[in-house]
Amino acid sequence: MQKGIDALENETYEEAVEFFEQALAEKKDDEQAEAYLKQTKEFINANKKFEEGKLEEAVDALKRVIEMEGGSDTLVERAKKLQEQADELNEKLVAYEEAYEQAKAQFDNEKYKESIQILDKQLQEDLSHPVFASIKQKVEALLETAKENEQKRAEEEKRRKEEEQAKKEAEKQRNQTVEKFFGYWVRDDKRAACHIAKTYWACAVAESDVMFRENITSITGLNESQVKIVSQSGYSPTLQLKGNNTMVFEGETYHRASQKEANAVYSGYYKLP
Repeated sequence: MQKGIDALENETYEEAVEFFEQALAEKKDDEQAEAYLKQTKEFINANKKFEEGKLEEAVDALKRVIEMEGGSDTLVERAKKLQEQADELNEKLVAYEEAYEQAKAQFDNEKYKESIQILDKQLQEDLSHPVFASIKQKVEALLETAKENEQKRAEEEKRRKEEEQAKKEAEKQRNQTVEKFFGYWVRDDKRAACHIAKTYWACAVAESDVMFRENITSITGLNESQVKIVSQSGYSPTLQLKGNNTMVFEGETYHRASQKEANAVYSGYYKLP
């Protein structure tokens, strides 16, 4: 019995079991030997369950160690300390589970950055004990997915911004193309002239009654050198720019001119607006 008690003090519990079994072999039905033997086996079992992360089973075994009548006070004290550690681990486990659920809720709401922050913080904690194996696995799996989704979102956002920028640049280019057509134009043979503005355009043929002025419903740049004009009447020709000062309109070539040069075509008979 004394050798078994000494083994308990030295925390060599398997050895203590052997001595207590020897004591029972020497003196059958000895209550103290039976109590010490059962208590030591329960403590060994509790330790095993604790190390395996099976806290509920460990706590049940520790309770039996503490409540054992006629057992070792040393084992009772150690069992109480181990029970405190189990309680602390269980409290942490509950807190980690709650944090995981918060991260999962953020993930489900597609708030990946917020989810990642919570999960990263969890993984900074000491999760080496087996009791945390399951929650650690869930945290790592969710974190990986959240990072993948956040990366996809960032890539999509980048692509969206690039597309918007490309659209803006294209729109800017079209507007610049449109602006190149504004002004007065005189036909090659100086028998006609036109004025193109933002809201209207007007053309006339010299020594004839052919003249029109129409409001522009829309004027759209098609590329760097072409625009399409849609008049209020529905007339919608395409104008082609060659260089900065030459325009082709319905097969005729026009050259850029001043208002005075354009109106000179009509010798005062017409006056382009």
